[in-house]
Amino acid sequence: MNLRMSLVALGVLLSLASRPAGAQLKTVLFDAKHAQTVGNADWTLDEDSCGTAQRFPTPAQSGITSSTAETYWNGGFSAMGVDLVKKGFAVESLPPSGQLTYGNGTNAQDLANYNVLVLPEPNVRYTAAEITAVRSFVQNGGGLFLISDHAGADRNSDGWDAAEIFNELVGSPSVFGITFNANSADTVLGWFDDHPNGNFTIDTTSPIIFTGAFGNPSSTRGLGLFGSTTMTLSGSAKGHIWRTTSTHDTSTGVTFATSTYGTGRVAAVGDSSTAEDATNGCGHTTYLGYNDPAYDNGKILANAVYWLANGTGGGGGGGTSTDISGWTITQANASVVYTIPAGTVIPANGYLVVGRDATKTAFQTFWGVTLGSNVVYLTTAGAFPQINGSENYTLKNASGTIIDGPTISTSSSANQSLRRNDPCLAAGTTSSWTIGLTTTGNPGSGAGTGCAKGMVINEFSDAAGTNNFVYEFIELHNDK
Repeated sequence: MNLRMSLVALGVLLSLASRPAGAQLKTVLFDAKHAQTVGNADWTLDEDSCGTAQRFPTPAQSGITSSTAETYWNGGFSAMGVDLVKKGFAVESLPPSGQLTYGNGTNAQDLANYNVLVLPEPNVRYTAAEITAVRSFVQNGGGLFLISDHAGADRNSDGWDAAEIFNELVGSPSVFGITFNANSADTVLGWFDDHPNGNFTIDTTSPIIFTGAFGNPSSTRGLGLFGSTTMTLSGSAKGHIWRTTSTHDTSTGVTFATSTYGTGRVAAVGDSSTAEDATNGCGHTTYLGYNDPAYDNGKILANAVYWLANGTGGGGGGGTSTDISGWTITQANASVVYTIPAGTVIPANGYLVVGRDATKTAFQTFWGVTLGSNVVYLTTAGAFPQINGSENYTLKNASGTIIDGPTISTSSSANQSLRRNDPCLAAGTTSSWTIGLTTTGNPGSGAGTGCAKGMVINEFSDAAGTNNFVYEFIELHNDK
């Protein structure tokens, strides 16, 4: 974080008297690079010149107090930005001239410097490199907020609306378990008004509805949806609000959803009207949304930003190492679970090697390697791994979220070394592995070119020969 941002953050911290207990100052980046001001859209915090949001809104956010009006800034998302500053966040915009990267130390606005990335209704597609950056940001602990609009909202007539752009970003099947309805002809789920939309989940642990940092929204106020789409959910995704005519706590008709991916978090809403306000810098037609007194849009969205910023991954993933204390590796078939001990920290591009029952010296001698300073070696006194045939492995963080796996399985007779050649592919994809004899095992090195996913299962190997089972191992790699 540069000096100017540090001073801004300090000013915000000093100007605010109260925040949720335990809250820390978090930074939120609003994308303004992907045609957020075309047509009548003006999804920016502030613009000093029409259509061009600058990195730091002006006047400085250090001047915001509890009584500051949202017109302090001049953009269609100014109400959201000003309110978030009041609630203890620091905010920035990614201007049209900016770069959307993750892990690029030469970019002052690299995603590693932020806790939350807000993508307000993009109107041009994200490049392949940008998609990789966004996914890697979340995978490594960042929070992502997808703010869509109704199907068919193609404001620049390039053939792509926000729902379609987001579906391309999340992939098929969706890596986040969230898929937007992009059918503009579907007036039931793809393009509709619904206000108030208070068809809430009955899950009382919901951080959006029942346990939110900024209070509980009322079902009689709910979301104000004026041209929305819905989402279909799978995997780790959870619904919090459904269209009034849909059945709550199901996988379809969802208007507000959350999910997890790696150590990061994702939130999504089907309509940009929930976040807009009537202020804009380009003479556009925008309306009350975030601060509309008829609805609880602002409370719901602020709860989401707080939840996104305070995940177990810490946000941003800008550290050079990863603490995997309490993470688990599950071996299917033998049904063995190994819990990684406290204090286990893996450096960037480093390895964890878990040997079954051999000292480090004996292990190195058997495999003919010298484990480098970037390798952490642990032994389990015979408990793990237990490679006898048909085993596969799954890595979970301390909260039980799957980080990687399940992998492909060893042969029924074992006697194999399986080495990950492409950690960018799913661990269960055969083509992402090289399978060889046990003599090809290569603990402590040899990871394939990665894509900044963080911790991945990189190798597991049987050890041929009488009584050599003590040298079996599984290896993790910190792909950063």
